[in-house]
Amino acid sequence: MKKNTTLSLATPSLSSAAAAAATMIYLYLFFDVTLYAESALQVYYLAMAGYGYYQWRHGPRQAFKPIRKWSLKHHSAALLAIFVTTGLVGGLLTETKSQAPFLDAFTTCSSLIATYMVTQKILEN
Repeated sequence: MKKNTTLSLATPSLSSAAAAAATMIYLYLFFDVTLYAESALQVYYLAMAGYGYYQWRHGPRQAFKPIRKWSLKHHSAALLAIFVTTGLVGGLLTETKSQAPFLDAFTTCSSLIATYMVTQKILEN
């Protein structure tokens, strides 16, 4: 008997609902342990999931986007962006009761850059 491995393609409503539920659980858990940047990241992921679902259902059908590689210059700029935003966000989080402001900021800022790279089909994401 063949297993259905394409649940997300066959039933986008169900997979979107499951993704939203999981994101809401993580949002609650991160907020509960005062990881505020991670909580904000979950809100971003929830918004992007909604946008992605909308685009899947109603957006224009675009041509295939090729997978690309970034140069050292692009990677250096991404790392610089991660470190600068980590410093800024971490500094803001020190004004809250965040448990680990700079670690929280680093993982959040890195995740945002990585998500952007995935959307652009960058191989080294």
